[in-house]
Amino acid sequence: MFRFILALFFVALVTAQDDLVISPETISLGKIPDNKKIDMVFTITNNSNSTVVIEKVETSCGCSSAYPTPSEVSPAGTSKIKANLDPRGKKGYSSWQIKVFTNSVNTPIVYASFDADVLQTGTVSHKFLSFGEFRRETTQKKQLWISPENNPDFKIIAIKQNIFDQQGEYFDIEVKDDVYAGFYPGKRPAKCIVLTTKKDIPYGRIDGELSIETNIPGYEKIKVAILARVAGDIGVRPDTISFGLLRDGKPKTRHAFIYHRNGESFTIKAMHSPWPELSITKEEMIKNQYYKIIVVCKPSKNMKAGEMRDHIVIETSDEKQTKIKIPLQGYVMSGKK
Repeated sequence: MFRFILALFFVALVTAQDDLVISPETISLGKIPDNKKIDMVFTITNNSNSTVVIEKVETSCGCSSAYPTPSEVSPAGTSKIKANLDPRGKKGYSSWQIKVFTNSVNTPIVYASFDADVLQTGTVSHKFLSFGEFRRETTQKKQLWISPENNPDFKIIAIKQNIFDQQGEYFDIEVKDDVYAGFYPGKRPAKCIVLTTKKDIPYGRIDGELSIETNIPGYEKIKVAILARVAGDIGVRPDTISFGLLRDGKPKTRHAFIYHRNGESFTIKAMHSPWPELSITKEEMIKNQYYKIIVVCKPSKNMKAGEMRDHIVIETSDEKQTKIKIPLQGYVMSGKK
């Protein structure tokens, strides 16, 4: 008797699990370009004896959406779940999930998924190269590829590195012939540009751009942003002081902290401000080890309206990091109404 009841229980359980079925459960889109929206359709079948209401449909990413047509599914009826994907900003293989919420007691949620290998369209693989934070004694490399779809014999005429608020070249540059597989629809000839940090790259934040001149129509001048944070024994947090919007008569205060990573002693010998509207003071949080830098900007009518970029200079007793530069940025609002 017990076995008979148990068998009935499992039969009922299997039947309940099959109330709603979605097909296909997974759609593999394969290789797709990053500039074209993709539409998909899933079908939900109602195998129960009651009408089921689809209450909502959720996707796992804001780059995709889905909705049911219709939202009420009669017994033996179907509903189309129409989904789409906007792959802009995506790169490489990704997968997404769809959740269909219903009023069914036995099948309150139905799951489906789709995946794709998103390849770039265009000519330049990267608009931004970030080296992250690294110790000066280590060598860092980054690569980018240039590959026009219909011009395999193009030439790179010149490459120049422009570092904001600083002078000098801090990266060795190498150009070599290569094949790049990251562009849609697949592999094609490319020029690979390799940036390698130099041994004498200065400590602190390196912010600039790479200017590339080519003979590619429409891509004669290519600009790629560069960011690196070169760490020494003395650290700075944050590595940039941002004032945001500055208005005449409305002072703003910002803080930075300077410390020795190994807990060794050092002193701040002097601090230099690039503008008369900027004052800098310090507080010693831990004697000869940890300092709080207070930077106050009091905007005046003499400040030119528009974006401002500069840096403050901190002189220290450390033999390797005698000068620390902390970038400043902000936007001075015009006094005109």
